[in-house]
Amino acid sequence: MTTPESHPEDGGRARSRRGFSGRVAFRWQSLIESPRASSLHTQTATGLTPGKVYTLQFITADYTDMVEGRIDPKQLGLTAVLGAGAQVIPEKSYVFVDRRNSGRKKDDGLVRVNLHHVRFRAVAPSFTVTFTDAEAEPGTQTALNYIMLKPYFEQ
Repeated sequence: MTTPESHPEDGGRARSRRGFSGRVAFRWQSLIESPRASSLHTQTATGLTPGKVYTLQFITADYTDMVEGRIDPKQLGLTAVLGAGAQVIPEKSYVFVDRRNSGRKKDDGLVRVNLHHVRFRAVAPSFTVTFTDAEAEPGTQTALNYIMLKPYFEQ
């Protein structure tokens, strides 16, 4: 099951660290893993140049931690599956689990996110991206946000 959600404190500080203005809309897509079926959210990426390398970047967070203001860094089971028009480059793809806790601020940003980087080579001008929580623990409610597709400039 997927539902668009928002929470008054869901990422305002994270947005400001990344240079976004306060006027940027900030909503989460919430995916809840169920024992019967995985939640899916599919989008189509278009306008790609075959042969070029790109990065799909997105953020996931434990929605329950976000609502309860709990700091509990962990890797979440939400992944992106790229369709036939993209060849993933696994050695250049990774997930950064935010475990920072400087203690310099009262709440130090609260919820911790997973920042996903999926590097791939386009083999067609478009392809589908399916976000799935098939690897999540049953009952986990995962928030998906900040989906960005950008060119990667190889050296």
